[in-house]
Amino acid sequence: MKQVQRFKCDFCNKTTARADTMERHETECVHNPNTVNCFMCEFSCVDDYEDYQPWCGNQTIKDVPQCVYTHDILRRGDALKCEKFRRSKENNYSRSFSDAEKNYERYEEGAAKDE
Repeated sequence: MKQVQRFKCDFCNKTTARADTMERHETECVHNPNTVNCFMCEFSCVDDYEDYQPWCGNQTIKDVPQCVYTHDILRRGDALKCEKFRRSKENNYSRSFSDAEKNYERYEEGAAKDE
């Protein structure tokens, strides 16, 4: 029998064999209250995504995490570059496209009042 060392996230139950992998995970973990992660943004949702590919035309992809601000599929690390990120208490899987749009409209109205 061999003893192995694992690294556990301080915010969830995820474990990894490498420290650098866990450090990257903790910066993006949705349970970390200080994280900047698109999946926790008020402007993200899960909905059908319309995509066009030249070889097959238009297609609908079901249940895709996406942003109502950029109108694009969510990708790792995008939130760190986004000036519109607003952390929510719930993740995007519990938010519809119309709810995310309403959040964004409220934000835009508030930003217009601040100017």
